[in-house]
Amino acid sequence: RADVRTVRAAFAASVGRRARWRARVFPPSAMAQTRSALRGAGTRAADLADRLNDLPNRMRRRTRAADLADRLNDLPNRMRRR
Repeated sequence: RADVRTVRAAFAASVGRRARWRARVFPPSAMAQTRSALRGAGTRAADLADRLNDLPNRMRRRTRAADLADRLNDLPNRMRRR
């Protein structure tokens, strides 16, 4: 027990109060998980921004495809009218 107290006292003497509180509130293991999660969130946000930037093009493609499908579906009716 005495050796643990000695080591703790040495750490306490070498580090300021703010650093000790930061170590208690934000332990390195928790910060590693947080950094990893934030890194993943950044990637997901970038992917979302890419998809939103491409949205007008995709909507135009869908509209053109729908117009073409309507024309093709209406083709038998046009043939009958002639």
